[in-house]
Amino acid sequence: MDETGLRRRKLAEESSLSPTKDAVKTIAALDVFPKVPSDFKKPTNCGAALTFICAAVCILLIVTEFFHYRQANLEFSYSVDKDHSSKLPVAIDITVAMPCEAIGADIVDLVNEQVDIDVGLNEEPAYFALSPEDEHNFQMRRQMNAYIAEEYHALHRYLWTTGHRSSWADPAPRKLVLRGNTRPDACRFYGLVHVNKMAGNFHVLAGKALHGADIHAHISFFVSEAESNFSHRIDRLGFGASDYAIINPLDGELKTTKHHSVSYQYNLKVVPTEVTSRFSTIMTYQYGVQATVSKQFLFQY
Repeated sequence: MDETGLRRRKLAEESSLSPTKDAVKTIAALDVFPKVPSDFKKPTNCGAALTFICAAVCILLIVTEFFHYRQANLEFSYSVDKDHSSKLPVAIDITVAMPCEAIGADIVDLVNEQVDIDVGLNEEPAYFALSPEDEHNFQMRRQMNAYIAEEYHALHRYLWTTGHRSSWADPAPRKLVLRGNTRPDACRFYGLVHVNKMAGNFHVLAGKALHGADIHAHISFFVSEAESNFSHRIDRLGFGASDYAIINPLDGELKTTKHHSVSYQYNLKVVPTEVTSRFSTIMTYQYGVQATVSKQFLFQY
């Protein structure tokens, strides 16, 4: 105590607090941007909303940049397919404007070996003219396939790298709804057929196919000229993994004619394609196609 009776604080306590205060003042002095005094600040709901929005945008940008950094890019390499013993799956979904009793299909490869299509290829009666709902879906699919193939190839790469699956991939039976007294005027061929890895022909011709030793023929004596019409619609024609989202050149193809003697021929060049991503590794196939008009309906691969 001093002479007045008052207690004085120890100078040691004051000296112990001063370095901290000095450090805070030093750090605050390093800020090049002047601070607004708290007396001039007024919190509002609008300001809080803007702060929240800015923070959310910053977090969104960080997350998107992170996933973009981890996104896989396609790298193309080429090699020879040395696996000749395995079978090549072919997904088929084709509708021809002829009754099923007047048309037949078969597959013959380069060594004249006929593929047993009864195992995987099915046929069912159908109407060539689609219902309004089916016609709308078919046209939407045609437009999407054309847009991807001609305008926006990057989307095709996106489907590969993400492992996207197509809802139209697996040809399946459809329920036939009769339209009054009108009989079905078309035949739908669909299914998954396994063929040898060599050149071959997939025929769709008038008359039923005749199978036998070294025999390849179609019996068409009972098919009148009026019934012969090879207008056709291709919902799917692809090779390899049928459920992978490959946009095939002939998917959504539609050819119509009023002439009974006009048919179509497609020459296909098939290339094996292995797609490896962080999700899976898929072995599939791509193909290029050249279409010509002829007197038979033929796929050469």
